[in-house]
Amino acid sequence: MRIISYLFALQLSLLYVSASYSQANIFNPADPDVVFTSTSRPAIPPYSNNMIKWGHTSRLSWNPFTVGYKSYYFQGMAFRLKFPKTYQHNVSDGKKYPLFIFFHGLGEKGDIFDNEYQLLHGGQTHAQNVDNGNFDGFLFYAQSASGNSQDYEARIANLIDSLVKYVKVDIDRVIVSGLSAGGSTAWDILSNNTYNKKIAASIPISAASLVFTSYFPNYITVPIWITNGGQDASPSPYTVNQVIASYKKLGGKIDQTFFPDLGHGVWNNFWATPGYFQYLAAQHKANPLVYFQRNQFCPSDTISAKLGVHPGFYAYQWDKDGIVISSATTNTITVTQYGAYRARFKRTATADWSAWSPSPTVISQKQATITPPIQTNGNFSAVLPSVDGKATTPLVVPNTYAAYEWRRISDNALVSSTNTYNAPVGQYKVMVTEQYGCSSSFSAPFSVIAANGPNPPDNITNFSGVALNSASIRLDWNDSQLLQPTDQTLLII
Repeated sequence: MRIISYLFALQLSLLYVSASYSQANIFNPADPDVVFTSTSRPAIPPYSNNMIKWGHTSRLSWNPFTVGYKSYYFQGMAFRLKFPKTYQHNVSDGKKYPLFIFFHGLGEKGDIFDNEYQLLHGGQTHAQNVDNGNFDGFLFYAQSASGNSQDYEARIANLIDSLVKYVKVDIDRVIVSGLSAGGSTAWDILSNNTYNKKIAASIPISAASLVFTSYFPNYITVPIWITNGGQDASPSPYTVNQVIASYKKLGGKIDQTFFPDLGHGVWNNFWATPGYFQYLAAQHKANPLVYFQRNQFCPSDTISAKLGVHPGFYAYQWDKDGIVISSATTNTITVTQYGAYRARFKRTATADWSAWSPSPTVISQKQATITPPIQTNGNFSAVLPSVDGKATTPLVVPNTYAAYEWRRISDNALVSSTNTYNAPVGQYKVMVTEQYGCSSSFSAPFSVIAANGPNPPDNITNFSGVALNSASIRLDWNDSQLLQPTDQTLLII
């Protein structure tokens, strides 16, 4: 065992010496597994700009190496990297891959020798979904000694460039995420105007603070997907809602997955959300933001939609239906016609153009809203007065619309502007309006009938009741309105 430990330490020393005098690519999906023991830990490398192959202690019940996590070290930061399923090393196949960067929470802090505990939450789940083809991309997990991954933002930003240079990472498809304190890092890294140019989307889990809202204008074109629990106190649902409202107020796209019955630990439930891994694969820096998410217009509306991609790049182009718009050379454009719009950009004067937006923005015509039929609320009767003597009955349509217009048909009077109306005898119609919705037609008329009105149904005859026991009676009657003129039932009381 001492011999094996010595060989591990010698191997790491040789790898360090080799890397210290060379900027060659050290990343390789065939890198061996190096396990540190109490007697085989190498000396801590000096701080330098070179990356080295590294190792780890074994802290998890499952083995990260067997699912592909390799060990590396850079400027005091140990990290694990998993390669995509279809990745071919040193093969010029023209492929580029997305990069998922995850920041762990305070509970998973370790040191440079641990280099494994950062995988405790989500490491196995994400690796399995890379292996089964749900996400053909890189997975990056850094180990923080303090539990505050914000310490590593600059180093991770530099590592992104190295991964782009050496192992086919697509600089336009970098997604950051994290839970709890790591979720705060997924927000914080966007506040830096150098780092946020490298981030295509952010997914903070159980993390929100009003402190971050002042930076929203710097990265409003970055889509956010936030998740939280209704029983969590840090962040509280109120804080999360305030953050979401602030992002939306600027026109940004922010989605929420909310678990009302859960507390802080929502991450496993969130990662099981249908479409989660497909979302990771779909993010791209050239996908345009539709400000305020309005991409449909009514036939009577003036078409005017603001689109945008990240600011601060060297050059921009836009096209409509595959034809370049010669006048559109900035990061935003206001469009006034239906069509499919794409963007691309150059990061520097000598850089290649990015890909055209993989997910174009389609501006299209919105169809008229169809008003749902009026119903009585619950088991209330549409015949008045009801058996309990009520002179009105509650009428209802779904409460998912922006506005409501109830009118009495006899005189066209407006009687309600909510989704319900307590209606007396009469006929009524309603029209609903969606946010940014087109004009809709009124519903079919609904009649609230007078029980004492003309042509009432015939009364029942020969009504009688017999007590069967202390809990039920038997009722008998004749009813000429039924196909079976005689009917009977048992009434439980």
